[in-house]
Amino acid sequence: MADVGKNIKKIRKEKNFTQEDLAERLHCTRQTISNYENGKSAPDIELLIEIAGVLDVEVNDLIYGLKKKENRRKQKAAAVIILVTAIVMLAVIALLMPAAKNAQKIFNMYPNFLLRVTFRPIALTLFGWGLVETLIELFEIPMEKVMYKKFARFAYYVLLVCMSVLIFVTLWMGVEMVCEWYMSDKIMKVQDSFSSSDIPHLIPGALEKAVLNIYIFGNGAETWYCPLLGVAFAVCRKIKN
Repeated sequence: MADVGKNIKKIRKEKNFTQEDLAERLHCTRQTISNYENGKSAPDIELLIEIAGVLDVEVNDLIYGLKKKENRRKQKAAAVIILVTAIVMLAVIALLMPAAKNAQKIFNMYPNFLLRVTFRPIALTLFGWGLVETLIELFEIPMEKVMYKKFARFAYYVLLVCMSVLIFVTLWMGVEMVCEWYMSDKIMKVQDSFSSSDIPHLIPGALEKAVLNIYIFGNGAETWYCPLLGVAFAVCRKIKN
């Protein structure tokens, strides 16, 4: 409860109250207020409610502090934004997928590949991340009290690298597909047929093949491992912080 005493002292000073002023309003001695602020004793919940009323703040402000409360609001808003963005992306992909499959007759596989290989894995990862962070913030789960902080910190950076590689490779694949799509269409306007070697590749063939094997021929494995990656990242991130 030492933090409560520090918060009482900080808020009291911000409200221009002396210890005598606060003690008079609470019908107690100045020494009692001093003991609270120095952590020598702690007010019970009823007295906390009275102190909050006198200082015109909420009880949570005395417990968590004004700054922490504001940070939680920002973190909650950020988590909701990530979750909503992921849901919108998944909804747009689901709506565009039938049209992309129909467009294969005209544009080969490019629209379908672009949605599945580039946008869907990123959206699924963001969904797992946003969902877990939103639940943690809404229910105010105290992740800072979880043990194994050192392991969580290490796992966080490993997962951050994995997510960065995932996003980089998928976006790179997307740029590659758009370029191939554009070049093939341009060549077809000049000649009836062409070889894939006629199109310059921005991504190494081995890497492209590996990504395609994971995303396209992985029997939908990205449906579970991408959200799981986002979930693990969110949990480690909250524990680390």
